Amino acid sequence: MKLPLMRLFQTAASVLAHRLPISENLKILLMEGDMSSKKAGSLFLTAVLLDLIVYVLAAGAAGYFPWLYDMVPSSVLSEGVLVLPLLIFALCTPARFCEMFPFRRIRIPVILLSLLLMAVLLPMMVLCNWLTMLVTSNTAALLSGSITAEPMWLMILIVGVIAPFCEEIAFRGYIFSSFRTTGRIFGSAVLSALLFGLMHMNLNQTCYTFAVGIFWALAVEASGSLWTSVLMHMSFNTVEVLSMYYTLDLQTDGSAGQLVNALEGSADMQSSSLMILCIMAAAGVVLAVLLLHAIAALQGRPFGIRRRKNAASPAFQGEPDASASGSDAAVSSAALCNIPLLLGILLSVAYIALSLWLVP
Repeated sequence: MKLPLMRLFQTAASVLAHRLPISENLKILLMEGDMSSKKAGSLFLTAVLLDLIVYVLAAGAAGYFPWLYDMVPSSVLSEGVLVLPLLIFALCTPARFCEMFPFRRIRIPVILLSLLLMAVLLPMMVLCNWLTMLVTSNTAALLSGSITAEPMWLMILIVGVIAPFCEEIAFRGYIFSSFRTTGRIFGSAVLSALLFGLMHMNLNQTCYTFAVGIFWALAVEASGSLWTSVLMHMSFNTVEVLSMYYTLDLQTDGSAGQLVNALEGSADMQSSSLMILCIMAAAGVVLAVLLLHAIAALQGRPFGIRRRKNAASPAFQGEPDASASGSDAAVSSAALCNIPLLLGILLSVAYIALSLWLVP
């Protein structure tokens, strides 16, 4: 988005924020300074609160509008509770669009390495999925019936393309970039991944999305572009959707059925298979680290997770930071954690724990 148009939207959002019937503290937070960890935490808290409110309203209206629990409207609602506050916070943040959402051009070899990175992380995700299956259900398997009831092209569009894009611009875009201003690169990756996992509001998806979310954030750090995590997220979701449509056909064959059960996190996995999966997951993590360094080298960028005194947006690392405000000492002393962030984490953890207790 061109700078004048972005500034026009930000000015309009500033005027609107001052006129909206919201608390003065929220108005001050929305309009204060550039990106910060406090704004990222407040965005997450807002999204969690909005998600809980929509859930309660939808549950109350389900008797009159049962279609609200269909896959398409529920997906629109779940992404809307994230995108709406994201747009408000982004438009009220006086920072360049490419700092909040670093969509930097990447080379074809980087695209291929990103897809390979996603592939080597699959054993780790399957392992995390299996571990959570010891105490809870497989969420993807529970949603399979609702997804396959819709046309395949529609689910690929919504679950495989739109949902990953919305989640990436939120968690690896605005939130990771905001945390990154503290100079704590690895901590920012871990924290943004934790929020990404918790936003799913169930233990099963929280665990493996948290694990893979760390590498998606590091991929953005390595490439300097949000496109890497967007492509990886889209490819994973699309493959998962396609596998749901072909699961019934595969299960007609015994050996194929065993493979499907393993990928879906069957709780009766034998110890020998578990050992092999652990080895594959460990090897995948090592390969993933090597691929991250290769991606950074192809993009001509330094890659590391050490704390930095002045951490601009990933797309501007190594370039003059025209938008940096405050001294390096102020940046390095900024904290990752804040009260809105902790409140959002506590609320989401409490909801997950309550759900696990009521519906194991």
